[in-house]
Amino acid sequence: MQGICVPSSGKSGGLVLLWPRSVNVLLQNFSHNHIDVSVQLEYSSIWWRFTGIYGQPDTNQRFQTWQLLSLLHAQSQKTWLCADDFNKIIDQSEKLGGPTRPNWQIRNFRRALDHCALSDLGFRDPPSHGVIDIVAHP
Repeated sequence: MQGICVPSSGKSGGLVLLWPRSVNVLLQNFSHNHIDVSVQLEYSSIWWRFTGIYGQPDTNQRFQTWQLLSLLHAQSQKTWLCADDFNKIIDQSEKLGGPTRPNWQIRNFRRALDHCALSDLGFRDPPSHGVIDIVAHP
């Protein structure tokens, strides 16, 4: 396996992206909240883009995640797959336990996805493992 690691900062966790040696991966950019790479699978000549995202956990800072998505969107027109923890839901049905989320928060996340032409692929981990959102841009 090969990988890219963004170290933790203080008490916040770091990020890591791992892939098999048979896959070509070129780092494009990274921050404490994302890793953005170009990917070429074995036996393929096509390069596409993957971005792992860790959304701002503080609701008042969530706009920074949407700004990051917008910035990343402007950097490439390759087929784009984003995955990880946006710390956000696009529908109340995704919420497991606790109070419902305000509709304005859901609306802001949907607007960010729409702006970047990202579509929810509907993947869900088992409930005991949390939720991983996967969104793609054709």
